[in-house]
Amino acid sequence: MALPFVTDSRRLTGASLVLDVPGAILEVTAPTQHRVKLRVLWRGYARKLLDRIGWEREQVVTRDQGGSQIFAISAPIDGLLPATYITEWAWEAALFRMQLGERPSNIATACDDILSQIVKEAKPGLAALFTAARLRGVTALLEKELSLGEGEHCRIYPLDDLPLPDEIAWSSKRRRIPIVLVTGTNGKTTTVRLLAKMAREAGFNAGFCSTDYVQVGTEILQRDDYSGPTGARFVLRHPNTELAVLEVARGGMLRRGLQVTDADVGLVTNVANDHLGENGVHTLDQLAEAKFTIVRGLRADAPVVVNADDLHCRAYARRLNHPIIWFSLNRPQPDVLKGKRARLGFCYVESGFLVREIAGVLESVIAVADVPITLNGAARYNTANALAALATASALNFPIKAIRRALAQFGLDASDNPGRANLFNINGARVIADYGHNPEGIAALLQASMALPAKRRLVVVGLAGDRSDDAARQVGTLLGKLKFDRIIVKELLGYLRGRAEGELSGILLKALRAQRFAKSKISYVRTDAEAMTQTLAWLKPGDLAVLFLHENLAELTAKLAALSQPEPQPKPESVAQR
Repeated sequence: MALPFVTDSRRLTGASLVLDVPGAILEVTAPTQHRVKLRVLWRGYARKLLDRIGWEREQVVTRDQGGSQIFAISAPIDGLLPATYITEWAWEAALFRMQLGERPSNIATACDDILSQIVKEAKPGLAALFTAARLRGVTALLEKELSLGEGEHCRIYPLDDLPLPDEIAWSSKRRRIPIVLVTGTNGKTTTVRLLAKMAREAGFNAGFCSTDYVQVGTEILQRDDYSGPTGARFVLRHPNTELAVLEVARGGMLRRGLQVTDADVGLVTNVANDHLGENGVHTLDQLAEAKFTIVRGLRADAPVVVNADDLHCRAYARRLNHPIIWFSLNRPQPDVLKGKRARLGFCYVESGFLVREIAGVLESVIAVADVPITLNGAARYNTANALAALATASALNFPIKAIRRALAQFGLDASDNPGRANLFNINGARVIADYGHNPEGIAALLQASMALPAKRRLVVVGLAGDRSDDAARQVGTLLGKLKFDRIIVKELLGYLRGRAEGELSGILLKALRAQRFAKSKISYVRTDAEAMTQTLAWLKPGDLAVLFLHENLAELTAKLAALSQPEPQPKPESVAQR
């Protein structure tokens, strides 16, 4: 139904920002002067409905997020759709009471309607199985069917032909595979892929889901953004998955909830300004809380790997009742990292090496320069990603030799980490291709590229339509300050997301002009392919180009790989020269 001030009404199939269990959530933007009263009224009507339909044990949660308000109720797994009717009716009743000063007279009718929907949607066998699985620590995943267990022990059942709980061999379903949850604003996909590489080196047939695809072992199963619940189900249900690394994006957690309840390790890479104003998240503090929702998907004593260099990560992690492994580009001061639980360990950079301190044992792992994704240490953000992976692999007790091999090999081939700072040598010029999609990620790579020698520098950049005007101005201002010899601003026609063509790119171009960047050095194109054609025509030996590619990413990086030659190696000195 269309209700005033409602921005979203949805079902939650797992733990979320405000609930540890499935339920329904309503987001509203109530007038400021009426927020408190409407919230109180909604809570009262939601509670009254729940009690009258026999859902007395279900929770009612309200939260004022500043820019919007969140109203939520928990619900049986087979009652999620009726639960949305309850949240919506309670809001309608609250508005009625606020506007007319009268109690709604149709609560009995509403209860009858909701009860009829509950009967229509009811699947007692599903609810019984789901509850039995959760009580026994067995992973239960629900979409169009129900699956119990993971990997080779997973079994999928159609919803119209479910077994009874006592027909399930629960002991076989409890043979769990290790599960890692990875979230953050930047670095998730690179860290997930690196962790999967470490797992393979450690002898596991690893499966992972990410922004770009789902992969089990060396086979890519599906290409698209699978950093949400669908990707997790793909990986956990695959019979060959022996260890799962799940990229968990903020959007999936907020819109649908987590799919697992007892993962073995959680990792938060960082928290930065990204998609604020969506799904009830309006500030960086709220975004940090949203990212740390992954803790609701961990077993009780599972460690959490946290970025000690990130202010919001550090502040939130101190409150956690979980052991923490911190990672940092410098050795953190112990007093900075005090929290509820004693720290489990550190991973940091010292004297040019990645080192770890786990349970009081200090170990030098590998030189930063020997980790390809760090671009000889210039890409500090990838040094942080390597540390995050090292910390997580340590929590999983991977052999140190396997960790070292993965760190030393990952990134030597662009196919290891496609679209993430892939370096190509084309006719004596260097080309870096990257999927940079938010201001912080773009800024990190641009600053890293400035540490690489070059006669001339070029950048290709564009932003998707769901980025803010401020984000475009921020990127344009940064580009204007850096000493690039050529800037190609591109449109993202497949990512306009409600904006007019030229709207966001125009803001970016205006910001460049405000920095007094010469017009002769700027060009505008409509596609990635056009941008790459201009780049290749411009390049000369000794130049450096940074290409932020989005559309047809796989095809264009494959073209760059076909043109690339091995980096020339310095000639060894002769005995006479020495």
